[in-house]
Amino acid sequence: MANVTSKTYGPGGRNVALEYDLGDPKITKDGVTVAKNVFFKDREKELGAKLLKRIADSTNKYCGDGTTLSAIFGTSLVSKSCNAITHGIHPTMLKRGIEKGRDSALEILKQFVMPVTNEEELKNICLVSSNYNEEIADITSR
Repeated sequence: MANVTSKTYGPGGRNVALEYDLGDPKITKDGVTVAKNVFFKDREKELGAKLLKRIADSTNKYCGDGTTLSAIFGTSLVSKSCNAITHGIHPTMLKRGIEKGRDSALEILKQFVMPVTNEEELKNICLVSSNYNEEIADITSR
């Protein structure tokens, strides 16, 4: 699934065409929309895809952006976790290690927090999030 969603990542990301049984196809660059439309016949792959869809959906719900990066990170985390378990790492120890890594990452990220102090900064954030669409950035930064 990350192979498809990763194509939409970042300012240089590409659009993806989604085909629907009913209705017209949809062109999008939104990671969570792409993720929700990836399905597998293989049960194990579909289980993994559902997990990644939950990750992307949760990111969308709480952050509103970053769904593609969440899918990429999630894919890597699941893949490396399965590999670690296959090589004898106990799942409980793996979970503790992931939680410790998460906590460390959050502490590091806190050092980079930059409060938005004026309208120009807010507009710049909106501009990046809208793929440099001035009209959308103007409307959303008001």
